Amino acid sequence: MNFIFLPLLLVVHCGIVHCQEEFATLGDGTTGGATGSTVSVCTEAELIAAVSGNIPRIVRVMCHIELTAMVKIGSNKSILGSSNNLDHGEDYYDGLLDMINGAELITVSWNKFHDHWKTSLIGNSDDNGHHDIGKLHVTFHHNYFVNCNSRLPSLRFGTSHIYNNYYHNVTGSAINSRMGAQVLVESNVFRNSKAPISTNLYSREEGFALERNNDFGGSEIDITQFGSFTSPPYTYRTDRLSKVPYLVQRNAGRLKSKETI
Repeated sequence: MNFIFLPLLLVVHCGIVHCQEEFATLGDGTTGGATGSTVSVCTEAELIAAVSGNIPRIVRVMCHIELTAMVKIGSNKSILGSSNNLDHGEDYYDGLLDMINGAELITVSWNKFHDHWKTSLIGNSDDNGHHDIGKLHVTFHHNYFVNCNSRLPSLRFGTSHIYNNYYHNVTGSAINSRMGAQVLVESNVFRNSKAPISTNLYSREEGFALERNNDFGGSEIDITQFGSFTSPPYTYRTDRLSKVPYLVQRNAGRLKSKETI
């Protein structure tokens, strides 16, 4: 599954579709499909049709869908699904969730990313600075990354706030800041994760990182350049570190029946 993001808000666990949080609240705000109709999908063809174009639309994934092709999402879409509704073979495509070509003001929250090799890429080329510098502001919070190898996320040029995520069984590099990117990594929990934070991998220029109050589970981090991104331009609250694994495993990737849209 490969989502190529234009400016939109991916909503998986928000009780109200038009609720906004973190980087998605900035600028003119990001409403996703809140002003559009709601469509329920059960097949790959229905999903592709529902997320295409720029008309606002709320898309509810109601069934287990095995994807055979890359899915590109247009602007003004909100996607909601219960756990394990989208599937693919191991590394069937490159990224599970990629944000490229100047995508901006995105929040990724309460998702389960699992059993994949290269999971989430922000900025697709060292040579794409003319599109990406000053863009690619992304928040990741309360996501569950399990049985993945790398790119959790991997970030070029942009700015990312990464907090209250749970990383379990990561065989390669988890958070990778490169090409001058700035990441603030706080209150995350890592278990059996080889390289929680790196700033010197796979690009011709290193990135920047600042970490605070993380539990790396005994693994070593490799921050070669300390970042200047110390305070996000929005209000947020971190959950207690000891509660993160329970909260994330219990809730990530699920839309509870009592939640409404």
